[in-house]
Amino acid sequence: MLCAVKRHGNDSVKSNRPEHLKGVPLERDGDLNKDIRKEMFLKEGEDHNDNMSTKDLIEIMFRLADTDKDGRLSHDELFKKVKKNIRYHLDEGKREANKLFQQVDKNADGIIQWDEYKDHFMVKQNIASKDHVEDHKDHDNHLDSDSRFVLDQEKYSFNQADANQDGLDEIEWLSYQHPENSKLQLNELAQNILNSLDSDKNGYLTIEEFAQVPPGAVEGENTDGDYKTERRKEFQDVIDQDKDGKVMKFELVEYLNPLSDARLSEEVKDIFVTADHNDDKYLTLQELLDNSDALALSSFIRPKMRLHDDL
Repeated sequence: MLCAVKRHGNDSVKSNRPEHLKGVPLERDGDLNKDIRKEMFLKEGEDHNDNMSTKDLIEIMFRLADTDKDGRLSHDELFKKVKKNIRYHLDEGKREANKLFQQVDKNADGIIQWDEYKDHFMVKQNIASKDHVEDHKDHDNHLDSDSRFVLDQEKYSFNQADANQDGLDEIEWLSYQHPENSKLQLNELAQNILNSLDSDKNGYLTIEEFAQVPPGAVEGENTDGDYKTERRKEFQDVIDQDKDGKVMKFELVEYLNPLSDARLSEEVKDIFVTADHNDDKYLTLQELLDNSDALALSSFIRPKMRLHDDL
């Protein structure tokens, strides 16, 4: 797993791969995805302006989800809308990966070699300028130690994605850039999170391990009680499927799967708990609007402290 490292004072160098994985509840570093609510519930297509207010987005969502046009949403209608949104974000990740593939594959042979990606990565992260990136092609010793470390870590991840060691084809590239689209990469993502948070290395996560401040976090960042409360609640209510106080790797994989019916159904149930004030098993537009903050703001990631991301 690649984390940011400090260089040149306040600057930092990160992997060029997206840290944020749309539709996945944990980031690559194991932190919660603070946008999961909006991704699942509020945004479906590119025609929805990111500058629109939450209430305007809720009205659009409601209109699209209310398939029988009876002015209210059933559990099934909301579930289908949420799943459709997730599918959209997965497809969006594929489009982004394909666009970048064409940019990085300089010789257009359908395969991205490490040197091709390395040049792109170094320029993108301001490790080297476009005019001088060739100077570092065979001489990484010209770089500072932090930059060399980042390159080594990125090369390791690149090689891990290169199953037959002949460069990344489009399928391998998609898995590398957007592991949420690959069962194999979701498995690796879960293992990386486990390795990162399993402080006693016993092969599973306890509630305290999951609630700890993420590795590499700046002192004073995400250390308040609300953060730990949110993490503990997510562990107990959603991730720990068999309620034995331990989260195994298979539970992390299921939790990370953006299209897991069990997790999406749990999310829909939580939305109903928050917004269905008269407990009639339906949601009206007004009920959703009355709870717009709980549905969208990062401080209310889930109804009753629901979550997000990735690793």
